[in-house]
Amino acid sequence: MNKIVSKRNVFSQKESKFSKIVFYTGIVFLLLFLSSFFKTLFQYFSAINIVSKYEQKVQVELDKQSEIKEKLKETDDFYFAEKMLRDKLGMARQGEIVVVLPSEDELRKIVPRLYDDVKEEKVSNWEMWLKIFYN
Repeated sequence: MNKIVSKRNVFSQKESKFSKIVFYTGIVFLLLFLSSFFKTLFQYFSAINIVSKYEQKVQVELDKQSEIKEKLKETDDFYFAEKMLRDKLGMARQGEIVVVLPSEDELRKIVPRLYDDVKEEKVSNWEMWLKIFYN
């Protein structure tokens, strides 16, 4: 009987070592699985973020494209072409007279200044008395 008990005891020790090895191996695989899962989850959400940024850029470009198409429709019009010919090139229809005005800087030089535009110099009292007596 003693021999059987000792064999059982040895068998249970081997069983407990085997169960510990299986348990720790299972924990290692579980940790590897969880790390892989969370890494994949992080990559998924970062990919969603990148896709949303590019969707916004695409929307901005589509808005620009629609604005350009509207401008193209305006420029294809005959009246727009006529307006450009009149404004930019100074052309006119028969019987019309074209009046070309100088630029704003030229106009400011030509037009006389008003009294409000002229700045008065502040002169101290003693300088005014000096001008009165010695001029």
